[in-house]
Amino acid sequence: MHANSLIAYQENLAKLDKRSKMIYGHVAMKGLPMIDRQIKNDLFGLWADMNMVRPRISDMKRDGWMIEVGQEKGESGKLERLVWIVTPEERATGKKQMEMGLGRS
Repeated sequence: MHANSLIAYQENLAKLDKRSKMIYGHVAMKGLPMIDRQIKNDLFGLWADMNMVRPRISDMKRDGWMIEVGQEKGESGKLERLVWIVTPEERATGKKQMEMGLGRS
């Protein structure tokens, strides 16, 4: 990655709030797309409110930090969005990762 692109990425990352950074980092660390509920359960526990993650994921999608790569049935049996991170390289070049083969089995 070009040095200027890396600087711009780091400056933009600094603008994310603490919880958004946690969510982004968690999905990146897991290394695979995740549904909102699994992110919430992993970070905040089973009894936490979904509003702990959903608004931030929506904001990160809007701002180009995450993309929706599909849907997966959650614990309730309902379809939930499956999200994945947009890498620093993709953000710097304006490209978004659209590999639909990233879903979990």
